[in-house]
Amino acid sequence: MTRANGSTFPGPEFWRAFADERFALPRCSACGAWQSYGARACAACDSGDLEWRDASGGGSVYSLMERHAGADAARVLYVVVLRLDEGPLVMGAAYALPGALRPGARASALAGEAAVEGLPLFEVAPETA
Repeated sequence: MTRANGSTFPGPEFWRAFADERFALPRCSACGAWQSYGARACAACDSGDLEWRDASGGGSVYSLMERHAGADAARVLYVVVLRLDEGPLVMGAAYALPGALRPGARASALAGEAAVEGLPLFEVAPETA
């Protein structure tokens, strides 16, 4: 798995699953609430009993920042915050046409693909970008 600067964010459990083409997140064993990458306790019930479970990897763009166009001006790298279908917000990266990506666009994790600048890569559904 390629990670910028040897980054371990969002954590070794996540990257192991991602390398195995799975998208995993912590889930509370006490109440079942899904958590974001770095959670150490449940945001819903404060339990520290979290287990890494496979999640869908799908969600909607909550916010975004255009990072750079680089040598390929036909595509722009965006840093995105996604509201996953399971509920939590997570940070990732996505490529899209310049100015084409908008909040609300559907995206899905490209589990097994190389990370971009230490972030998991998401693919944006063309009809929603």
